[in-house]
Amino acid sequence: MLGWIVKQVIISLVIILLFHHIIVFVTNTFTQPKIIDLVNKPTETYEDIYKTLHKDEELIPPPEVSTKLPDNIKQDMQLELQEYLNDITSNGTEAHGTEATSNK
Repeated sequence: MLGWIVKQVIISLVIILLFHHIIVFVTNTFTQPKIIDLVNKPTETYEDIYKTLHKDEELIPPPEVSTKLPDNIKQDMQLELQEYLNDITSNGTEAHGTEATSNK
């Protein structure tokens, strides 16, 4: 009985090791290692950026943007904001008032 158990353990270990080595062999044979260029690629990228920064003829200044609004639009916006804030505060006090009465 003990001999049979030892025999089964040895056979199982051999099969596991065999499959392990087959998988390692296949992965090493059929995959290509990923090579990362940490020297030349960043240098080329920085050179491209440097070249684009120093091209005077292609640089165009940004257009002037006006942020001034007409007075009537400003007043309309202020009135709308004030109405919204008043609506929120009136709804907020009503909600708190109903909760206070329902809790009593």
